[in-house]
Amino acid sequence: MQDRAGEHRVRPSIDWLLDGQFASIRHGIARIDAEVQEGILQLPCINERRPQPCCSSSLHLDLGTHAAIDAREGADIVLSYLNEHDDARSTADWIEKAGCKVVVVAGDIRDEVHCNELVETAVSQLGGLDILVNNAAFQRTYDDIGDITADEWDATFRTNIYAPFFLSKAAVPHLKPGSSIINTTSIQSKSPSAMLLAYASTKGAISNFTAGLAQMLGERGIRVNAVAPGPIWTPLIPATMPNEKVEGFGTETPLGRVGQPAELAGAYVLLASEQGSYITGAVIPVTGGEPML
Repeated sequence: MQDRAGEHRVRPSIDWLLDGQFASIRHGIARIDAEVQEGILQLPCINERRPQPCCSSSLHLDLGTHAAIDAREGADIVLSYLNEHDDARSTADWIEKAGCKVVVVAGDIRDEVHCNELVETAVSQLGGLDILVNNAAFQRTYDDIGDITADEWDATFRTNIYAPFFLSKAAVPHLKPGSSIINTTSIQSKSPSAMLLAYASTKGAISNFTAGLAQMLGERGIRVNAVAPGPIWTPLIPATMPNEKVEGFGTETPLGRVGQPAELAGAYVLLASEQGSYITGAVIPVTGGEPML
């Protein structure tokens, strides 16, 4: 395949594993920042191109098992986390046992300096960057706008929309034609829930950020898209929602059930692979049938 600059390149094709605790891209670099603080979980990741397609996923495995499966496919990983040192080390051990390289980095993606350093680490340690996946989430539920503090609002926006901006800004100078940025928005961007006011607002911002950045980077041959999950079962749900909401979570969808994180895999693989080479500025709904028109 020849890009518009006349350079022949292998377009990225990836595999994605996600169980609400771990997200990664095969044969590239993966950026995971898992924060559990008062029931809040952050999960962003960055990845680099892999030269050959290879796809597998699983429905519900623990953090270490996911990393091991990923590594067996040949993934060299940059693993970034907030402060869960034991979990990070355990995950790194699984990756190393699979015979792959892992670079473990602690830090907070709400900090622009850390995001810059993360991208530089990926480039220097793994030789480049072709795919950036922004998959961060900070969520709390409130019944009254008066209960949401300015600090809470700021923390939600810094995690969910500032971090993708920081990481994209740092990554773009390293991305070549054929590279891809994939953001994670939500059904909440189209059909916001009142109790998720801050979270839903950021997801709407992510969808617009995706559309605008796609237009900005199109001439460079860099694609920008987003995946919009519907009700997906992750640790965020029981940790941040009232019990009565958790019990029936996902049953209101046309498919009548909650989604599993691995069911998002195909959308990310498509957007990062050659099969998605003419897709940019798109939001792919994985919502169990809830419409996003």
